[in-house]
Amino acid sequence: MVLADWSRTGVAYEEFQSQVFVRGTLLSPIFSQAKAREMARRSGLSGNESAELATRLVAQAKARVRFFVAISTRDPYWNDLDQKKPTLRTRLYATDGQRAMEPSKITRLTDDEMSDMRPFFTYADRLTTGYILEFKAPDLRDNLRLTISGAPGLAELTWRLKP
Repeated sequence: MVLADWSRTGVAYEEFQSQVFVRGTLLSPIFSQAKAREMARRSGLSGNESAELATRLVAQAKARVRFFVAISTRDPYWNDLDQKKPTLRTRLYATDGQRAMEPSKITRLTDDEMSDMRPFFTYADRLTTGYILEFKAPDLRDNLRLTISGAPGLAELTWRLKP
């Protein structure tokens, strides 16, 4: 249930063909706490180990706004968020949508890392490329809109965090 609460889907189409398919999860403190519990349960961690894991994941979530995204593109060359001059670029917009923030760090996950992610992010199948996106701001009280865009199209993921 927590995965569904913090995950979104975006698709960029050209006519009836999908160009870019994006699923992403906001790695919020609440989500990170739930993920730590599940990781501890699956790994059989002791109480202290479980608490240390939860503390580490929640601290990461509070230090930066982070997302796990799984991307599938019609043309594999488009799936290059981590390159210096990528075909697709990502931006984060907060609340008013006026100021675009570029990621401070983009990490493309290896096949081994993706295998470790799949039990927790069921949408991350073998046909997707996984990334961790980190942004220095904004505060998680804001509504957020993450865009993945470029020549192939625009995919948007939106989180409404304010009541």
